[in-house]
Amino acid sequence: MNGVTGGLQAGYNWQLGGKWLVGVEGDLSASGLRGSGRETVPLSAPAFTQTISAEQKIDWWGSIRGRLGALVSPSVLLYGTGGFAFGRVATFDDYIVNGPPAGFSISVSGTSFACTTGLTCFTGSNSRIQTGWTLGGGGEWRFAPRWSFKAEYLYVDLGKSSVTANALATGIGPNLSRYTANFGRADFHVARVGVNYHF
Repeated sequence: MNGVTGGLQAGYNWQLGGKWLVGVEGDLSASGLRGSGRETVPLSAPAFTQTISAEQKIDWWGSIRGRLGALVSPSVLLYGTGGFAFGRVATFDDYIVNGPPAGFSISVSGTSFACTTGLTCFTGSNSRIQTGWTLGGGGEWRFAPRWSFKAEYLYVDLGKSSVTANALATGIGPNLSRYTANFGRADFHVARVGVNYHF
């Protein structure tokens, strides 16, 4: 997945012994992160093919993290951070048959499907909130008494996801066939910059 993400954060920090800092912060971001794939492969004979399309995207995400850092100068902080991550993950999958010319129908154990050549035969989408973890680090520079500039890297893992694709038409059997498309981990790398106001 790739794209742009941005949002707001808030937190609280404690300075210990003049050099060390511990804190907790939370953030919530809108997201344009998405990844997709499309593949056409032979179906029973090289002259007939099938096309499968899939997409996974992050609608929004956030985290609640601890932070531990060291002041390398009175105005520059280097830190590591990690904790709990969450977000809405959306998945999509569909299946199209590109041959034979008349399409085909299959029925097994009361379930069935009918595919028309060139049209979507199975489709499915899913959107749900998933949880996981995040880990990263960064630096912060206080350029004014109550303002600081921050640059940060985070790795975010929201776990695996799946979607059920249902047939759009039945064949001889009374019930629509379906299959489950399993996706890899909804994980991504974030490089971000921001400005903080200190109360």
